[in-house]
Amino acid sequence: MIRRREFVGVTGVTALSFFVAGCRKQAEAPKTKTKEARSGVQKAVEKKAPGFGPLEDRTGDLLDLPEGFSYTVVQSAGDPLSDGFKMPQQPDGMACFDGGKGQYVLLRNHELGNRSFIDRYGYSLNPYPTDDVPTPCYMAGFYGGVTRVVLNKETLLSELKTSEAKASKAVISSNFVLAGTDVNCAGGQIPEGWVTCEESGKPDHGYAFLTKPTDSKLTQPRRISSWGRFPREAVALDGNTGIVYMTEDRKDGLFYRHVPKNPKSPMGAGKLQALSIAGVKNTSPYDRPDDKPDQKSVWAKTQNWRTTWVDISDPSAAKETCRMQGAAQGATTFMRGEGIAWDGRSVWFSASLGGPVGAGQIFQFEPDAETTAQGKLHLRYEVDDRSILSCPDNILVSPWGDLVMAEDNYRSSKEATHQYIRAMTAQGEIYDIARNRNNIPGSNKPGGEFTGACFSPDGQILFVNIQTPENVTLAISGPWT
Repeated sequence: MIRRREFVGVTGVTALSFFVAGCRKQAEAPKTKTKEARSGVQKAVEKKAPGFGPLEDRTGDLLDLPEGFSYTVVQSAGDPLSDGFKMPQQPDGMACFDGGKGQYVLLRNHELGNRSFIDRYGYSLNPYPTDDVPTPCYMAGFYGGVTRVVLNKETLLSELKTSEAKASKAVISSNFVLAGTDVNCAGGQIPEGWVTCEESGKPDHGYAFLTKPTDSKLTQPRRISSWGRFPREAVALDGNTGIVYMTEDRKDGLFYRHVPKNPKSPMGAGKLQALSIAGVKNTSPYDRPDDKPDQKSVWAKTQNWRTTWVDISDPSAAKETCRMQGAAQGATTFMRGEGIAWDGRSVWFSASLGGPVGAGQIFQFEPDAETTAQGKLHLRYEVDDRSILSCPDNILVSPWGDLVMAEDNYRSSKEATHQYIRAMTAQGEIYDIARNRNNIPGSNKPGGEFTGACFSPDGQILFVNIQTPENVTLAISGPWT
């Protein structure tokens, strides 16, 4: 695995140029230097640091960004929507689509639950004229859902060029598209639209739902029952096979896939399976970091495993959870499976609390080319220093090929005092893209987490949310490539 400045080989070239150059094993060394031999002489050569330069200390702003970067607030919780409602709190997973006519379309989750959930966390019901969930909805009494925001591209880019950090005037329209769902965390983008996922195990919840960028009003829910029912975090589609890979945000979560009968119909009938590594019950077999702060990794630096899949016989989890069904057959667990991204030939996903310091692991799964029944799982990064990376949650493949990660630090430490957006290069080097300046002193929380990171289809803008207490959707621009 990659630890700090170490890295391992990533074979092949992907369709999205992720880690295009491949890697070689590198010893611990300063990030900005490398060595090359010329005429038998070892010569120190300056190496350009990865990323876009250090973050600027922007006192009074919401974000610290590198030089040449700017942001604007697209929408804030409580802002009026075009359909008479207001933007809810807890914006989470999100995708951006080309709306044509010079428009971007955002589809954005809201991580809200039932009234008990709302009261427990002190959230507001102000999005609704009454306390009732709007209709049509999936289930009355549940306040999660998806909203849509249509943006004028030219106006937004103009605002970003002038470093406007106030409320954007680029919003053309906005509306609810899905209501009545429970704890919509992340999801995934597919050709048909945005799949939103319920991170829930409540009865009749824990499903994935399809929303479309053309949904100009609240629509009848499009539940994807074939993918099963469990506390699903995120999904990624292999467009060649129709297989959908899925993470589960639990301390004993599994890594799932749905294999459709018809590869051209990934949301149709098929088989739900969970990944299994022979002899490995748990990929994060560590004591609690608070109890054993000096524990070391149990895995090799180039750790990988051959894998198989076990069937989940009852995806609806009518009697037993999918987790229990998988565990009974030897499925392997992951410490809070979170973000996921398909790179054209393999799938990457994060386990946000895995590893010896409980601050994250990054995995890559490569399906066999000859048969989809087997594959290889690589542990590509395991956090051992929270000042470099801490609790990666949402992940995505960037337009320039690096893996972008949005942090969700559950607790502060001397190494992790703020939430960051960071990225990992092919060489396993981590660099900063953005920092939420607003931590919460005295609360043991490093501030609102970043969620929903996604690039516009043309690669010019990074959209991202910050959850409570800010509850905003942001657009960030800069010299990305």
